[in-house]
Amino acid sequence: MDRRRIKCLSGCLCKRHQDHKGENNPRWKGGRYTSHQGYIYIYKPDHIFSKNNYVSEQNLVMEDKLGHLILPCQVVHHINEIKNDNRPENLEVMCKLKHISFHNKGKQYHLGYTHDKESRRRISEAKKGNQYRKGMKASDETKRRMSIERKGLKYKKKVEIQSYG
Repeated sequence: MDRRRIKCLSGCLCKRHQDHKGENNPRWKGGRYTSHQGYIYIYKPDHIFSKNNYVSEQNLVMEDKLGHLILPCQVVHHINEIKNDNRPENLEVMCKLKHISFHNKGKQYHLGYTHDKESRRRISEAKKGNQYRKGMKASDETKRRMSIERKGLKYKKKVEIQSYG
């Protein structure tokens, strides 16, 4: 059997492939690449939050500026919304929910469509005027419960005890 024709697996531990990791790899491009979304990633295999040995440059810049790690529940936001502009004065840290609401401010989605202010106003007025579904009438008990809930009081259903005898 000719050993020259046998190829190593990608995750092998042979000496030839151990020497080709990181900077020693012939295809090394400086440890920096831009993702298809436009973010810049830096090679940091020892970083605690690295994914495939890379960390986003914006996180590294903010960690240097703040002096501590960016937590997984936090997001680094680009103020001017240019994804590869990682200057410290252009970055700020937000929690994920605040970041999502910041980017969706002024937008309201209904079945996948974006509505402008006038459409949202008409939709909300239609919802207010039509509290009960068409063709269905609310019982007196439901109306009483809804009026109590509107006043901010807790609703307690009346329980009638029937005696059989």
